Amino acid sequence: MDGMHKDCNCADIHASMFALVDNELDEVDCQRLRMHLERCPRCAERVAAETELRALLRRCCCGPAPQHLRQKITYSIRVERRNF
Repeated sequence: MDGMHKDCNCADIHASMFALVDNELDEVDCQRLRMHLERCPRCAERVAAETELRALLRRCCCGPAPQHLRQKITYSIRVERRNF
C-alpha cells in the first residue's frame, strides 16, 4: 500500500506538522496529510495556528540575531562537524 492510500490520523499530523508547514514533505505525504486536515477540524485548526504563529514571528523578528548568539551557533556547528 503506497502513502497516498494509507489512512492518516491525528497522531500523523502531530508527528509531521512542522515538516508539513515547512514544505519539507514529498507531494504524496503532503496530500495524505491534507486529506486528513479536510476531515478533522481540530487538526486543521492546530496546523493553521502554527502557520499563523510562524507568519507573526517572521513579521516581528526581522532584525539580526545578537552577536553573542551568532557566535554560539557558529561554535556549536563547528563542534558538531568535528564529531562526525
